[in-house]
Amino acid sequence: MTQPQTTIKKLVCKSGMVYDLALKKHCPSIKYSDSTLPSEITALIEEKNILDLEGSYGDKEGYSPI
Repeated sequence: MTQPQTTIKKLVCKSGMVYDLALKKHCPSIKYSDSTLPSEITALIEEKNILDLEGSYGDKEGYSPI
């Protein structure tokens, strides 16, 4: 496995369903800082070009990762 080139300072994974984005704070989350983020996750993010994903079903204005 090669060393990842992406610099990620913080990663928050949330899951759940809400009818209003203001309620997302109530969804359970897993938080990683740069020191606790497993290298496997960083490698997969870079390998699969996750940070380049945009759009919802091909609609470029539908979604952008934050």
